[in-house]
Amino acid sequence: MRLRASLVWRGGYDGQLCPLLRACQFASKPRMRAFTAVFAALVVSFSGVMSGCYSCSVQQNPEKLREKTADTTAALKQDAKAVAQGVREGLTRDHGVDINTATPEQLAKLPGVNDETARRIVANRPYSSPQDLLRKHVLSRRQYDQLASRIKVGKQR
Repeated sequence: MRLRASLVWRGGYDGQLCPLLRACQFASKPRMRAFTAVFAALVVSFSGVMSGCYSCSVQQNPEKLREKTADTTAALKQDAKAVAQGVREGLTRDHGVDINTATPEQLAKLPGVNDETARRIVANRPYSSPQDLLRKHVLSRRQYDQLASRIKVGKQR
């Protein structure tokens, strides 16, 4: 936004500056993060391939060069798959722990929740909303505020 604002201020922005900039202005944060991660992986991969190609000496055995190229390609392919999987998981990850179904171990992984607090949460089930943790005096206001964005109550059966 700073770039766009400075260009508008200077009178140089007419909406046609860069299609990528225009497309990214309205992208959601998770998609922008995913795009950034994939773009960074591609840049690193491309630079690795290019440095491998330019660092080769002129008098090199063609068979060794073929092997080295195959190894590098396999490694890049594996890295690209890992990046794509991470992006996919990041976009589809369910944000929040269901306090009605989570195990004490899952609850203890939340910030500020120790084993005793996790057992109290489990012992006072069921919950109709996350605020029930306050109403039932399971958590203090400070603890609840720290966890509020990381917990949820799923559909009850």
